[in-house]
Amino acid sequence: MPPHLHMAMVQSLLVRSLVAWFWDQPLRAPLIRHGANLHGRYLLPHFLIHDIADVAADLRAHGIAFETSWLDPFTEFRFPRIGTAVFDGIEIELRGAIEPWHTLGEEATAAGTARYVDSSVERIQVRIIGADRHRYVVTCNG
Repeated sequence: MPPHLHMAMVQSLLVRSLVAWFWDQPLRAPLIRHGANLHGRYLLPHFLIHDIADVAADLRAHGIAFETSWLDPFTEFRFPRIGTAVFDGIEIELRGAIEPWHTLGEEATAAGTARYVDSSVERIQVRIIGADRHRYVVTCNG
């Protein structure tokens, strides 16, 4: 649930816009099988932000006025900027990313069933801007 009234309005507008578009033009093609890419790529802010821009562009192409910038608060809220630094004209940016928590098991409780999860893991995105990829490499823990 969005934490702000305006975000809730944009979320409702997005869902209504997608339903209207799909009602007029249902998907006839088979669904794309993403496999491990769902976890490896599409939980990182970089790819999700590009997907959001593609969806907004598709809506506009089908006659629905929807701006990508309306979804910026969602990406800033869900993928907070941890920090940035600039060294010799090269910027490094750290952002939070999505990491699904593994379910450890289920246990019956008085209120129903409780699912315990392992919340000890987190994922971050490291983004380098302005670096020659043949000259620089980012390493972690080594």
